Amino acid sequence: MPKTTITLRSIVRPLRSKATPIKCAYCFKSLGIPARIKMYHYLRGHGEATVTRLVELVKLTQPTVSYHLKEMRELGLLTSRKSGKEVYYDVNELCPHHECECILTVIRFPGEGVSGSEAGK
Repeated sequence: MPKTTITLRSIVRPLRSKATPIKCAYCFKSLGIPARIKMYHYLRGHGEATVTRLVELVKLTQPTVSYHLKEMRELGLLTSRKSGKEVYYDVNELCPHHECECILTVIRFPGEGVSGSEAGK
């Protein structure tokens, strides 16, 4: 029997063409990096921010922050827009894979307060 080589690319490429729960796992995995979760959490709480602001927040170099932001944008976690030389990032409220609200927008992360209406639940 011929040997079949399986690579990450051969698995991921077909998944990008269909909506599957596995795609959600890639988003969760992406946020497993402390700097990424910190930026995502900040953007979710404060709204749109520049790369410069996010560099100050996570105390990493601009190229490193830009790399992390690019990865999260390509997964669909973030949106970006350019204004002059500045690039602004924000949380994408819609799941790019399932055409519905992203589950990450309803998850409460540690340190997030509970609103008055949710406190009794």
